[in-house]
Amino acid sequence: MNAVIVRPADQDRVPPGRHLVTGWVWSASGITRVEASTDGGASWPESHVVARGPAPTWQRFGFEWDAAAPGSYEIRARATDSRGRVQPNRGVTLSGSRSCNDTRSRGPVRFARE
Repeated sequence: MNAVIVRPADQDRVPPGRHLVTGWVWSASGITRVEASTDGGASWPESHVVARGPAPTWQRFGFEWDAAAPGSYEIRARATDSRGRVQPNRGVTLSGSRSCNDTRSRGPVRFARE
């Protein structure tokens, strides 16, 4: 099971306000739920996830994030599949820095300097 945040990108500088955070999730059993965190994993509100077709495939997810306070944020996502398995916080290293089955993060994301 994997969740990958694709927008915003690592090291992006964003203006204050609402932003759409998007990504992709995958499991052979199908994803039924995606949760996202913008506070280092302290809270995990549910994200929208697009249902998949009959064959195993990546599923798109997204949520709106209100970047109200200046700072640096780590954005994380975790998935739950149709068998009830929840994506763990740490995965198995494949090679180099690539890994699988971990809650993938995107960050830090920072406010743009004016």
